[in-house]
Amino acid sequence: MEAVRAMPAILAKHPEARLLLVGDETVHAGGGEKKRLENEIARLGLAGKVKFLGDQRGAEQARVLNCFDVFLSPSHFETCSTSMMMAELCAIPIIGTNAGGTPAQLGHGKYGTLVEPRDPASLAEGIIRVLDDMEEAKNKARENLSGALERYDKDAVMKKVLKLYDETPVQP
Repeated sequence: MEAVRAMPAILAKHPEARLLLVGDETVHAGGGEKKRLENEIARLGLAGKVKFLGDQRGAEQARVLNCFDVFLSPSHFETCSTSMMMAELCAIPIIGTNAGGTPAQLGHGKYGTLVEPRDPASLAEGIIRVLDDMEEAKNKARENLSGALERYDKDAVMKKVLKLYDETPVQP
């Protein structure tokens, strides 16, 4: 909802901007959240500016991500976002909230832009900053790529896990 509510401010500065919402709502929402978003989009006059893409997985998710100029993760809490991992591996500029594990995942702002959670104005400001200086945002994303390749490589992760097992004392 914060991303939808940020759009009028973004469009005032960047009228070519579009918001693509990827994913499906959780089962417990029962379709109510999408309807609330659709109502808010209509109320704000954003028809044609915001689109729903539905759930995307695997290679299709990577294909969609590679079409993005910017990846938004306006989460209220997140331990370690797999969608953000995919965006990191695609070297897409990321805007995430200063909540949960997102700051650590983005190197506390070194690899992406952090904004306040539950705050459409903060999100809009962050998006506008990135769109105003896409070169810097792309540099951050490229700088993050080599670290992301190492952090998320399954063989490297398995080596770390096995090392932890080896180093953990066995209790009688």
